[in-house]
Amino acid sequence: MGVLARGTSVLACVLAIVATALVWPATAAASGTPRAQFWDEVNFQGHKLDKDVSFDVPGGQQQQVPDLSKEGLSCWFCDGNWDNRIVSLSTTGGGQDPVNLVAFNLTNYDEKGGWCLLVRKGVQIRDLTRPIPVRGGPGNVSEWVFDRTMSSFVVLTKETDVPPQCFIYNGPDFF
Repeated sequence: MGVLARGTSVLACVLAIVATALVWPATAAASGTPRAQFWDEVNFQGHKLDKDVSFDVPGGQQQQVPDLSKEGLSCWFCDGNWDNRIVSLSTTGGGQDPVNLVAFNLTNYDEKGGWCLLVRKGVQIRDLTRPIPVRGGPGNVSEWVFDRTMSSFVVLTKETDVPPQCFIYNGPDFF
């Protein structure tokens, strides 16, 4: 009985080492992938959507999401999608590399008659249902509310030109 128990624990130890060796490289490789994160409730609560930058996109490192209505919630029992649902967001990377974000209120990044919001790397906005400090955009206002109006976005690692109808997040999240 003692030999069987010893053999079982040795086998368990070997299996644990093999499993660690197989999983560890995948975890280490993912840790540097630039990422944006989105939530459907205030203060980074509720359902969460992570979007990593793809390095396979021609012309740069980015992730395009042209229609959030085609982006389902990340749980098997949830109904709905991410269109007009995002309330808080982070471009800090969530433990990975930070990103820039350009979000649009229309699908397919349609800028005609719509707005966009540029959020630079390293920012967390905990409540889009309240006014946030911005500059530029239509009317050159200093605050704007983006409550549940996001329908498409682009996550990218490099700086980008800002369309004239685009608001630029202008400071820390005071709200």
